[in-house]
Amino acid sequence: MAIVDIITKPKDCFLCINLPFSKEGFINDLKDESEKDFVKSIQRKHPYWDADALWDNDYVKFINFFDSFEKQVKALGATIKRNFCLRDLNSIKQFDCFTPVAHWVKAKEKVELYDGLFTASEFVEHIPPDYSGIIDLTICYSDQLYDELKQKIRNCAIIANYETTDLEIRLIIYKHTLKKLAFSNSFYIDAQTKIYIDLLKNRKLLKHI
Repeated sequence: MAIVDIITKPKDCFLCINLPFSKEGFINDLKDESEKDFVKSIQRKHPYWDADALWDNDYVKFINFFDSFEKQVKALGATIKRNFCLRDLNSIKQFDCFTPVAHWVKAKEKVELYDGLFTASEFVEHIPPDYSGIIDLTICYSDQLYDELKQKIRNCAIIANYETTDLEIRLIIYKHTLKKLAFSNSFYIDAQTKIYIDLLKNRKLLKHI
């Protein structure tokens, strides 16, 4: 039986996130000597704001959003790990579905994790080669990761985007995918697709989910 045809429950799902959750970490990522780019990509949208204004007027909203998201997702039974590092990839073998929340640094062709920037090849080398679950790359710009995974982790199913994606909307879709899995016997990819199609048909639903 293919992994896509196995009923999935939230307890089988593992989401890792590498974004900063403290003001100190946020400001450190803004420094010129830091190779990280996610926070700097936010700064590029607000070039006249200093670090304090960027944190207070923009990023704190995301922190509050994610805190609420995390509580709801954990209540459904899923596992979330903050401060996601390269070494954490080995732990995905305990789960049927793995979803990394990671920033792809296009200029350097590397993925940004908590412990630094890594090439797609370095990222994939730390995934157990016999992993046979679902790797959900829809919460990042992921075409190169997809290609590398497809070549080297042959037993897994991969979902990916080929364009940039809104982080909060993708997290909302993830949360409601888990809700569907919790209250019905569904396959992960089918459940996610159903939620995504519903939102495409009626984006007003975002106000209610």
